[in-house]
Amino acid sequence: MRLVNRPLTVRTAAGLPRAFTWQGRELCVDAVRDVWADTGEWWRGEPEKIFYRVSAGGGLYEVYFESASASWVLYKIYD
Repeated sequence: MRLVNRPLTVRTAAGLPRAFTWQGRELCVDAVRDVWADTGEWWRGEPEKIFYRVSAGGGLYEVYFESASASWVLYKIYD
C-alpha cells in the first residue's frame, strides 16, 4: 500500500466515482468495493470525508470526497 494523498479529477455518476485521471491516464472504475464516511476530528472542525475503495485499470485505489471543499483526493494505492 502506498499513501498518495493528492488532489484528483473524478468523473461521477449518481454520486459515485466512475473514472479518474491519475498521472495523465484516465482510469475507468470497474467496481466500487467499499464506501464509508469518516468524520475526522469533528470537534476541531475537520470536514466529513466519504471514502471509496475502487478497482480501476487493474489496480485497487482509495479515493475520498470532501464535502466542505467539494474536492476529490487519491488517498491510497494498493500494490
